[in-house]
Amino acid sequence: MNILQGDGWQGPLYRRQLRWRYEVRAFMRILLILLVFSMVSACDDDVVETTHDYEIEEGGRPPEDWDGPVTRILEDTVHSVKQNTRIRLRVDDFRYSHMFGYYRLFEMLNLHGYSHDRLKGGKITPELLSHYDVYFLNLMDSSRPRFTQDEIEALRQFVEQGGGMFVIGDHTNVYLSSEMTNPMLEPYGISIRYEIACDRPPHSVVGNGWILVEDFRDHPVTTDLDGISLQTGAPIDGPGGVAFTSPDGWGDFWDPNMEEGFYGNWTKDPTEPSGPQAVVQAVQYGQGRVVVVGDQNIFGDPYLFFLSNKELALNGFEWIAHRTGEDLRDVQPPGINVRIDSLANNLSMGQGYNSSYYTFYTNLNRRWELTAHATRIPLQFTPKVFMEVEPTRTVVEDNMAECSEVLEAGGVAMLVLDPGEVSAASLSFIESLGIASLDLTADGT
Repeated sequence: MNILQGDGWQGPLYRRQLRWRYEVRAFMRILLILLVFSMVSACDDDVVETTHDYEIEEGGRPPEDWDGPVTRILEDTVHSVKQNTRIRLRVDDFRYSHMFGYYRLFEMLNLHGYSHDRLKGGKITPELLSHYDVYFLNLMDSSRPRFTQDEIEALRQFVEQGGGMFVIGDHTNVYLSSEMTNPMLEPYGISIRYEIACDRPPHSVVGNGWILVEDFRDHPVTTDLDGISLQTGAPIDGPGGVAFTSPDGWGDFWDPNMEEGFYGNWTKDPTEPSGPQAVVQAVQYGQGRVVVVGDQNIFGDPYLFFLSNKELALNGFEWIAHRTGEDLRDVQPPGINVRIDSLANNLSMGQGYNSSYYTFYTNLNRRWELTAHATRIPLQFTPKVFMEVEPTRTVVEDNMAECSEVLEAGGVAMLVLDPGEVSAASLSFIESLGIASLDLTADGT
């Protein structure tokens, strides 16, 4: 029998008592929820409140003992979700889209006074942007909503009044990224082209698409850059080009017959734009500043510490945040730092086929407690490990001096080589370390 249908002690009186208990419990639950909400709203100043216009997720924060300036970054994960700051290179995850997240970059920013939140829902409004100093957008794609005119205007006013904007694009309108991003960039005179920024050796790391960019204009964003590398990026038109391909560079049109992806034919055709192609734009607009970079992979976890990619990213954030002069690019990342001499090995850490070491380099940076820097010049701090990987060129004096500093500080010098192909550069490095002899077989093994 249903207890509410009984008589006597299970009759109307009991039903009224039971209903009263239910009502009291419901009231207490509502009261408790209101109390908790009021406590959170009153005590947590770091969390932007959710309104009917937008939804915010808290990202990284500076350390509790940070006593310097704080820059508030809004990461837009409404208009872009492909490679966001939640994604971190892991030892057990080899999915492409999970390899090029921006976790490490934003970890460095968080450690040095940059706070960031993620926009998860809603639209961009002046009220939302008033809580932040910098707006960050990383590679739009066709699965996400396009910017409305109101959002474009809100961002324009934000920049004009002193806000910073950092935007990442990519090649040949892949995922419709350029088509969707360019309307938002139009107020600043910037346009990401529907092409690949190509160049030829010696101005490439490998092939014509993974290029080596060494032509920089004098600008805070390019301070102390020794070269950056794009893994198939886009040329960018605008009034503030600061990093360019060589005069041999060109913009390679997308070939729609290419089944492997949004690529061209990797050949400089007569109809294609040729000469130096800008791949980074840095524009002043009103009181604010805008930086646009034409490649998503350049700051992803595997490639951030290749050549001066990290320095470009940190310079860019310092400039748009009006914090130039702090030189965050020179600060030592936490954990074990490994410096790989990419001058002696001819950039093999960035080469992804034949006997090259791109996979090896990527796998080193899968270890969260380790940062592997593949650079041509010494770091601004003394790393724990100095590594030579199958050098094909004699180690230059400056890099050998860094190796000595590592050893004097109690660190490790490491040589990786094929024992069947010991190069003259490897032998020279061994001798420079004070090893008197190396036993070789008759065939040089």
